[in-house]
Amino acid sequence: MAIKRHVTEQAFQQHLQVCLQHLYDYSFLEAHELTRILLGEVVEGDRVEAVRELILQGIERLRPGAGIAFHSKAARTYNILNLRYVLQQETLDVTQQLALSNRQFYREHSKAIHMLSRLLWNFPGAQGLPPPESKSAPTGTISVESEVLRSHDKAAQSRLDLCQLLASIASDSQALGAYRQIAIDFAASGQPIWLEIDRTLLRQALLFILAALVEAATLGSTIQLNAETTAEFQRISFVVNDPSLDGQTLRASLENQDTLTMLVRTLKGRLDYEDDSGRVRLALDIPSTVTAILIIDDNPDLVNLFRRYLHDQAYALYAAEEANSAIQLARQLHPNLIILDIMLPGQDGLEILQNLKTHISTRDIPILICSVLEARGLAISLGADDFIHKPPDKASFLKTLAQWQWQE
Repeated sequence: MAIKRHVTEQAFQQHLQVCLQHLYDYSFLEAHELTRILLGEVVEGDRVEAVRELILQGIERLRPGAGIAFHSKAARTYNILNLRYVLQQETLDVTQQLALSNRQFYREHSKAIHMLSRLLWNFPGAQGLPPPESKSAPTGTISVESEVLRSHDKAAQSRLDLCQLLASIASDSQALGAYRQIAIDFAASGQPIWLEIDRTLLRQALLFILAALVEAATLGSTIQLNAETTAEFQRISFVVNDPSLDGQTLRASLENQDTLTMLVRTLKGRLDYEDDSGRVRLALDIPSTVTAILIIDDNPDLVNLFRRYLHDQAYALYAAEEANSAIQLARQLHPNLIILDIMLPGQDGLEILQNLKTHISTRDIPILICSVLEARGLAISLGADDFIHKPPDKASFLKTLAQWQWQE
């Protein structure tokens, strides 16, 4: 049953169309009638964010199913709304990407607004989108530039594989690059990179960056997407191979984009730039939400066993086989946990343990000795934080890890 509103459906559609044009303008949405119409007298939570998410969810419901071609008629409604309002692209750019005349665009645009309006009009209240938990009530006038965006509680986040998301974005963006003859590619590493994050906001931020790079790059250029992870952050890189692209101009342009600034701040991320003779790299760094584990063991079978145990969980595994590389990696990476064997070539694990526990940069890292030797007492006396027999079964291994995953 639809919400009872003191407004006609035609007026509701007009309100919606205006708000779509100001989708990322906090102060505009805060004061607009549409917020009251959709949320009524609900006061808890961030009302503006709730309205924005309600609109975004409505647009997502219009996304065509798998196998529907980008340029097909069935995809037009979603593509027009997504490109024009979610990605904030100009009408001319949208018509070029969708291969529409101006007359076709405005006809299809009118249909898209009507379909979205009908969808939102018939939502049973704001069910399915509870307003985010209120931290503090906004006061005064909040602009897009100064808005402190909502923090992400667990209810607003979901676990996702960053590599899968980037592969999806690269695939979905082929038509975006095609109209400027720009190839967009993502080379997966084979290992998942897990994040606990708001998928919708991350996707929109990445698509916004990608659309801006496509627009700035020279015809025939290439854009390579990459992903990597450290103990501190997950890095999503866009490498543009284009000798004509001015990195400084691109940076200035992106930093002046209120929409991108807002999305990056919401994700608690940061943008990093590098311009190197014909190659411009833009990276979005997202604070790490995974537990980084360094495994020091010269047996690749054990490392692979641990990877199988943790393949679908929020852990990032790094491996080293001998003392020098292990110590260097531990100091550089500063993992959340180190799993250390005793029987290693050159320096044994107990020597490495003493080195790590006496160095200022690694002494606070929990170290778990994993060995076939019966050496619990010796390992603990030398500074190890725990001991497990090698090889552990999955249940006992996960149970042991659980007590260390919150360690910094």
